[in-house]
Amino acid sequence: MSETDTKKYELNNNPDLAWDVFENAIEGILIADANGIILKTNRAFEEIFGYSDDELKGKSMDSVIIHNVIDDSEPPANQTDKNGGREIDLKRERIITVAKSGEKIAVTGRLTFSGTGDSFSTAFILEPLDGNKSGFQYYADKLARLNAELGNKVKQRTLMLEETILELNKAREELKVALEKEKELNDLKSKFVSLVSHEFRTPMASVMSSVDLLELLSKPENNPGIKLYLQRIRGSVQNMVEILDDLLTISHIENGKESVQKDEFEISEFFIESIAEIRRQRKCLQQVHYSHTGDEWAATDRHLLIQIVHNLLGNAIKFSEADTTITVNTRAEAGQLFIEIKDQGIRIPNTEMPHLFERFFRASNADHVPGTGLGLFIVEQYMQLLNGNISFQSEVNQGTTVSVTIPMMK
Repeated sequence: MSETDTKKYELNNNPDLAWDVFENAIEGILIADANGIILKTNRAFEEIFGYSDDELKGKSMDSVIIHNVIDDSEPPANQTDKNGGREIDLKRERIITVAKSGEKIAVTGRLTFSGTGDSFSTAFILEPLDGNKSGFQYYADKLARLNAELGNKVKQRTLMLEETILELNKAREELKVALEKEKELNDLKSKFVSLVSHEFRTPMASVMSSVDLLELLSKPENNPGIKLYLQRIRGSVQNMVEILDDLLTISHIENGKESVQKDEFEISEFFIESIAEIRRQRKCLQQVHYSHTGDEWAATDRHLLIQIVHNLLGNAIKFSEADTTITVNTRAEAGQLFIEIKDQGIRIPNTEMPHLFERFFRASNADHVPGTGLGLFIVEQYMQLLNGNISFQSEVNQGTTVSVTIPMMK
């Protein structure tokens, strides 16, 4: 058996191999029945002519082949008859075809008939011609054209990328300038807030000293009117001092001047002192009850914790009426400090809970209570520095409970 016969035998007995050869051949292959109706085309054929297999299937070969010239001077290359079957392989012929785009393409093709009796199938194996170039040269040239087109696209994309990079660099420089200006403005704002705070503190301290002196000399217990006016003055001054303190604190936070330091202190002593420091804020007959359980010592930033406790306890006092009780419970265990402050004040509306930590936020039912809306914003910023958590629970006629959890520093 010759090598050619061996290959034919392998193809006939291995359908998968035959299919792979058909689909991956570099020549365009068209298979039609005895009536010239197209049955199948391979990928190369679809690429050359622009048709899909479904577009041609069932159509006449005349829709693609519009003229062919067979060189009758050359006899068929091969003609066999086996078991009544015939296989005729004609010599190459020059064929004029039409692509889907309407372009006429000159190709060389080998026309093959196979079948038995009156049943035949026809296969055209087509290679495009470009002048006198072979099919292989055609594909080589086509590949070169595609590479050239790809190179042009790469150049275009490269230019676009370079322009984009230039724009990004320009935007980055503009952003850098804007950030420097913003930093400069923040520095100016910080200096201004610090200046105003310190300049106002001196006259405020003088006013408070004068109030204390008047209270001592005038014996307000014998003159209720004087006592009321002195209380109003003291309250107004205290509010102004709180506003200045809050603005100064926010300025320090925004400029990264607040740092965290580890302090070790006795928990009960710390909270007793903190409660005593704000005793002047308490209303008539207001009581603050304190209790502690668990470990006695805490390890966290003492300064930040003072600010947190003063703000939360101050809110509990402000939003509770006279002759009410505020409860402060602390517990230390498992490396964490738990703080709970419960008042009997006005309820925080549920719809406004998500806004509690926003800057300058005031609850809709708190207009009658003095304040800036900065206290809880500052508390939340400090909680972030301490990696702690804070939550609120508020119910009608039962007041508000604030729960704070702060991990101990190692």
